[in-house]
This record gives sequence, C-alpha cells and structure tokens, in this order.
Amino acid sequence: MVDLAESEIGHVVYGGAAEAATALIINFYNIKIVAFLTIHMSKFGMYSEGPKISIDEHMSKMDEHVRSIFQEIRGFVLSLGSNVVEEVRPHRIVYGKSLIFRTFLDIQPLNNALAISVKMELRGMPNEIIINSKEQLTDLKDRIREAYVKI
Repeated sequence: MVDLAESEIGHVVYGGAAEAATALIINFYNIKIVAFLTIHMSKFGMYSEGPKISIDEHMSKMDEHVRSIFQEIRGFVLSLGSNVVEEVRPHRIVYGKSLIFRTFLDIQPLNNALAISVKMELRGMPNEIIINSKEQLTDLKDRIREAYVKI
C-alpha cells in the first residue's frame, strides 16, 4: 500500500524516496522563487526589508512652507475614502486604494517643493507636476479626486 502525505505546498505526494526527493526539489524551487520575487520587487519599491521611515521623518526634512502644502494635500487625499492607503517609502509617499494597492498618487519631497505624480489610468503614464505654492492646490485636488475615482 502507498502512503499519501500532504506536502508543504499543498499537493498530495506519494510515499517513497523518489516522491520525497521530488517534494524537496519543489519546496527548494518555491523558496528560490520567493527570494527572486523579493529581490526584484524591492528594486522597484514594491517590497522592502530595509529600515522603515515615518511620515514625521519626511515632514521634518521639508521646509515649513512645503510641509504646510504637503499636510493640506495629505489631509485631502485621506479624506477621499476609507479605502485610501498611505505607504511611506524612503524617498516618497504613495497613496493607493486598498484591497489591491492601486496607486493613484505619488509625492516626492524635494528641497523647496513637492514632485507630484497623479496616475489617471491603471496602466497609463502619470501626470507629473512640481508644487511649490498653495495657489496650485485647487487644480491638483481636482486631478487627485478624478484619479481616485478612475483607478
């Protein structure tokens, strides 16, 4: 009689040396795939095991004028809906919709301004703008609201 066992990857394998070796090889390749994905996802800012940076750390590096603009944008974005997710990354702050993190806004603090990328379509190129005054916020908020609805 052949013994059946469930392997770590959820497939039923048959007892015996050959089957155990096959399960070990499959498990080895699963580990390699996870490692490969982790390395490549971190290259594109999708995953990081590095030190986390807080929103306060980003804001502490901004001029007072830029910090005020950022706080207004941030408050507006977070008020768009309960499904808005804020992800703080080492060089920027990204906003997306939860469930499947679909980004619609990317804010990169610069010396005396904010580099803003608003993504209007899932696979489209983002609209990019440099913000350095509150007078620019009315148009920007309209774009952000539209992107939030469309994404």
